[in-house]
Amino acid sequence: MRRLTLLLTCTLLAVPGGTLAQDLPESSPQAIAAHAEGLRAYLAQDYRAAIPHFLRAHELDPTFYVPLFVAALNAGNAGMTATADSLWDVVAKNRSHFSDYYQRLIDIYVMRRNGGDWAKSMELARSVAMDYPGTKANYNYALWSNSDGRPREALEALTRLDPDKEPMKGWFSYFAVKCNALHWVGDYAGELQCARDAVQRFPDRGAAHYFVAEALAAQGRGPEASEALEEALKRPEKLAGYSPGAMHGALGLEMLTHGCGEDIADGHLAKAVAFYEALPADEAEANAMRRQQAFWLYANGDYQKAYQKLQDIDADLGSIWDKGYLGVTAALAGNRTKAEEVRTAFLAGEITPRAEVQHYWAALLSAALDERDAAAAHFKQTWSNVNSHAEPVLLLKMGSHPAFQEYVKPRG
Repeated sequence: MRRLTLLLTCTLLAVPGGTLAQDLPESSPQAIAAHAEGLRAYLAQDYRAAIPHFLRAHELDPTFYVPLFVAALNAGNAGMTATADSLWDVVAKNRSHFSDYYQRLIDIYVMRRNGGDWAKSMELARSVAMDYPGTKANYNYALWSNSDGRPREALEALTRLDPDKEPMKGWFSYFAVKCNALHWVGDYAGELQCARDAVQRFPDRGAAHYFVAEALAAQGRGPEASEALEEALKRPEKLAGYSPGAMHGALGLEMLTHGCGEDIADGHLAKAVAFYEALPADEAEANAMRRQQAFWLYANGDYQKAYQKLQDIDADLGSIWDKGYLGVTAALAGNRTKAEEVRTAFLAGEITPRAEVQHYWAALLSAALDERDAAAAHFKQTWSNVNSHAEPVLLLKMGSHPAFQEYVKPRG
C-alpha cells in the first residue's frame, strides 16, 4: 500500500506538496489503485481506455475528486466532446472539493473551454506554474504558450521540469511541446537534439522518429528527413494519433517551407493523398479521416475535389475548421462568392465568438482571395501557431510578403 501511495504521489498529474491529504485519500486503497490504472493508460496516451478507471476510482471513493478532473482531460484529448463537457460540468460544480492547485487549474480549463478571456487564462496559467514549480502546471503553461504564439516562454517553462523525473517521466508530449517550440524559434539544431532525445527514451514511438524527420527537413536535409519518416512509419501503432498519410503530408509541407526541393516535397504530398484514397470504405468515412483527406487534397493543390469533400463534411459536422477550410478551398476553386460569404460570417461572429479566431480565418480567406493587404490587416489582430509558416494557402499566396513574415514570428 505504501509503495502504491508513493508511486501515485509522484505520478499524479502534478500533485504539489502540501495538498496530498485532500487530493490523494490514503484511506481508499482500491480507489487509488483504480486511479493508478487510469494514469498508466493516460501516460500511454490511451485516453479512451483511461476514462473508465478514473470514473471507477471516484465511484469507489466519492470524496476522491481528482480522478474526475483527469477523466475530463482524457475525454477532451480523445475528442469525446459530449463526455468532456459533462465531466467538466461536474468538476466545476465540485470545485470546492479540490485543493488550491486544482481549483486554479479548473478555472483555467473551464475558461478556455467556454471561450473566456484568453489573456486572463494565460495569466492564471503562468501564476499557477510559478507558484507550483516542478508540477505539470509548468507543462500546461508551456503547451498553452505555444498555442498563444510564445514559444520562448514555453521553453522557459519547460526548464522547470525534468523529462526523466516525475511528473514528466514517461510523458511523451513533453518532447512534442519542446520540439515544436524550438522549431518555431528557429533553433533547428536544438530541435533535432530534442527529437533524438525523444527517440532515445521512446524508441518504439513513431512520432519521436517523425520529430527527427521534421527537424531534418527544417535544415533542408530532405533525403535524410525521408529516411527518418520511414523509421516512423515502421511503428504505425505509435504515431500519437497521426495517420501515415498525415505524416507524409506534414513532412511535405515542411520540405516546401524550408527549401528541400519541390520534387521530394511533392512526392510526400502525393503519398498523403494516396493514403486516404486507399483506405477501406468504413475507415474513410470516419470523421477524422474525412477531414484529413480533404486537407491533404487542398495541400496538394486539388482545390476543387477538396472543396467538394468539405461541402459534405460541413453539411454533416459544421465545425469551425470545416467552415474555415470550406471557404479557403472555395476561393482557390474559383467560388469567390462562397469564400466571401464565409469570411463575412466569421467577422460577424456567426461561427465563433472569439475575435482572434475570427481574424485568423479571415486572414486565410483574404489570402485565398488574393487580397494580401486585407490578409495583412487580419494578421495583426490574431497570432500564428507553429504550423502557420507551412499553411498551404499562405505559402501559395503570401510567400515572402513582409506582413506574412512578421506574422509567423514568435510573439514572445
